[in-house]
Amino acid sequence: MDGARALPLFGPKYTKKQENPPDMRATIYDTFGLGLLLGSTFFFYQTISFLAQKDYVSGVIAMAIGFLVIRVGVEVSKLAILIRREDHD
Repeated sequence: MDGARALPLFGPKYTKKQENPPDMRATIYDTFGLGLLLGSTFFFYQTISFLAQKDYVSGVIAMAIGFLVIRVGVEVSKLAILIRREDHD
């Protein structure tokens, strides 16, 4: 291999033309965050079901889990926004 340089085995796999390849992490985090936000409705549905059966302890636990799932979904969406801002800089 005269004059040819070896390709790196690890690291970025883009050429000089593509200095900033599209980052799929933000899209994946957005999708995951939206899925968590929509998935939290299941826990609130279960909360209503438990409260209708007068099972108050289970209703409070399901409601707490629903709020925690919403919180995680919001944080993952924030992470996607930060990744997008980082890509534009």
